Amino acid sequence: MILSILKLKCPRCHQGDIFANKNPFKFSTLSKIHKNCSCCGQDFEPEPGFYFGAMYVSYGLGVVYFLLSFLVFDYFLHFQGWLFLGIYITSLLLLWPVIF
Repeated sequence: MILSILKLKCPRCHQGDIFANKNPFKFSTLSKIHKNCSCCGQDFEPEPGFYFGAMYVSYGLGVVYFLLSFLVFDYFLHFQGWLFLGIYITSLLLLWPVIF
């Protein structure tokens, strides 16, 4: 089940794709999902706002990433101030589609 989550596959049959585009860095289609699974017919939008809770998970992942980055850059690598902020923002922009 964890592997199908990481591969963005159907939660029921673990074979059909959830997202219309497999490339997470194509920003124009980042949030486009199929209405139903192509293999088993699972409805990916059972009700309006169904994925609202996923925003809390994404926010939590962002906070954990910030705290870990801060600890690594400040305590271990001794980067401070603007250097840390620049590296953090750049890496966060690269990881944003994955966190989304």
